[in-house]
Amino acid sequence: MINVVVVEDKHPILRSIVRKIENYSPDLNIAGQFTDGRSALQAIKQLKPHLVFTDIRMPGIDGLKLIAEVKALAPETTFIIISGHEEFDYARQAIQLGVVEYLLKPVTEQSIRDILDKTVPSILMNKQAAEYRIISHAIKRWSSPSQVEYEDLSYESFFVMLICAGSLSKLFIDVANPLHDIWLRTDLKALLSARFPSLQPYWIMDGESMNEAVIVFSSTREQAIDLQAIANYLMEKLSHSNIPATVAISNRVITLSKLKLEYQITRTALRKYLLFGQSSIVFAEDVKWHSPHEPLRKQIYDEQKLVSLFKGRKKKLFFMEIESMLQSWEMSGMTQNAIEDCLYQILYACSKSIVGKPPTDSDLKLELDEVISISNDYPSLLRNTSFLFENVFLQIEHTEPSPKIVKDIMEQVDAYFQRHMSDEISVNDIADRVNLNLSYLSREFKKYKGITPIEYLTQLRIDKAKQLLADESNLKFKDIAPLVGFSNQYYFSRVFKFITGITPTEYKNSRFKITASEYNKSTIE
Repeated sequence: MINVVVVEDKHPILRSIVRKIENYSPDLNIAGQFTDGRSALQAIKQLKPHLVFTDIRMPGIDGLKLIAEVKALAPETTFIIISGHEEFDYARQAIQLGVVEYLLKPVTEQSIRDILDKTVPSILMNKQAAEYRIISHAIKRWSSPSQVEYEDLSYESFFVMLICAGSLSKLFIDVANPLHDIWLRTDLKALLSARFPSLQPYWIMDGESMNEAVIVFSSTREQAIDLQAIANYLMEKLSHSNIPATVAISNRVITLSKLKLEYQITRTALRKYLLFGQSSIVFAEDVKWHSPHEPLRKQIYDEQKLVSLFKGRKKKLFFMEIESMLQSWEMSGMTQNAIEDCLYQILYACSKSIVGKPPTDSDLKLELDEVISISNDYPSLLRNTSFLFENVFLQIEHTEPSPKIVKDIMEQVDAYFQRHMSDEISVNDIADRVNLNLSYLSREFKKYKGITPIEYLTQLRIDKAKQLLADESNLKFKDIAPLVGFSNQYYFSRVFKFITGITPTEYKNSRFKITASEYNKSTIE
């Protein structure tokens, strides 16, 4: 809904303009109509309309002063001035104040339609952008907001929907995840518009991991929203590409300031109840936070048997047992949470049996997090888990390279990243190139650089992108993306924002301001 205020000192003309605006579209709401500038100014401060039609010559304060004062408080307000031929000089002054449209008297139905056809699309675009900023801030804010920040949103209630494609990643930068670009390849807005064209306004934004998306739906009493139908539809669409998806749906949110809390509760429910390798819906209102624990570990795997096989170096039997265990988990529909817990306990038990090499808890968890993040079904989980345990067998067989050799290899990997950051690189390829197990490479590289290989490569690419954005060559984003190893500018922009917290455009603009400031300072000196 676009709120409109009309200011015209002659009552018949005022009523005529209001009627013509109402005839244009039911989406335009006449929030106020006034015959003098002073009353209009006081009301506009409270009403905060999107669009104001105003005469120029009026009692109290004239239209130009009204425009100037409102623009100082709310520069995004759109003005259309109503003037006669003899007032063209006034109209020219209004244009200098940022008013780009004006109506000549007498105002006809067609002239109203023509001018609204030109102005309404941009008003809607600005309105949607402003609402997106408010909703995004409500979910991702770090400080408590005041209610004033949200008073422009007049929706009755909201729901948060989280969509996780594949497994839930704990890694901030997870470009190794095979579904890291799923929401660049999947146009959620187009999908929803095709199937649910009459939805109330909704806002789509990035989730905490690259394979997550967040949709905030608005709702009214008059038009209930069938969230389960939407979730089923999206899961069905993703299933066509063999992508398991978990959709978590929040409770109703009445107060926008509570949106972040409800988002956090919903994501906790997603993390707790996501079924690995399967599509499912989780409703936050149905979650039993004190529900019975998962089945006892001894009922879903035999730790003693696995450790015995590991100690006896019976690798073939060990991996057969792992495969059988995963098959039983798939049949029973295990949650990702339970799988992570069980695999960690097995990994820890096997690692601590290695004499003289006590396990490092953080290393084990990091390696397991990487395995889970790149596994979206049980076949890939078996393959990646086997790589992980293969590394543990290397330790018991004492076939690890010496510290000096490891250091040399890490330096080779670092140099390769530096030289080939614009190429399509996978950590699997690097592991094969230096003849190391993937999990072993990740662990040793983290010791060497403090971050995982993929995080390091991504940071190199973003640092190079910053240099190119700050350069005076004015390269376009579509040109920068391939230079720093990204397949397209949209994927580049998303990763850039994940790393820096701002978009490439915002970064470039901030650099321009700094450069301009430095130039002005040097000129003054």
